[in-house]
Amino acid sequence: QGKRVYISRDRVKRRQIVNELDVCRDLQTRGFEIVHPEEMTFTEQVHYFRSAKTIVAPHGGGLTNMVWAERPRVIELMPQPYNNPCYWLASSAIAEQYGMIVLDGFCDHSAMAKNLRVDIDKINHVLEQMET
Repeated sequence: QGKRVYISRDRVKRRQIVNELDVCRDLQTRGFEIVHPEEMTFTEQVHYFRSAKTIVAPHGGGLTNMVWAERPRVIELMPQPYNNPCYWLASSAIAEQYGMIVLDGFCDHSAMAKNLRVDIDKINHVLEQMET
């Protein structure tokens, strides 16, 4: 089946999600592993993500690791008013499925988050749609 992975941003300063702990707890009950790619070497990232089947992550460089997975399902958590389609474009070439959830809250031009919050029910709904 492959790994179910959530890429956390709780150790970086930009685009943090205020309810990420709740998101992680919910996803862990669904079999997700929580990872921090910035703490892995390049080789470790390649090996780890090679077996990923489902990747959920806030918009950011960690999503680049989807390229190592074989036809993953990708759910990107996008802050407002960000409009950067780079991971959607990458997903269109390599992913089995792609979904985007727009976060509540706001990011200014410096990409500093202002109360970014994930609706956990939306994540679960998209996961259920992808897996049926």
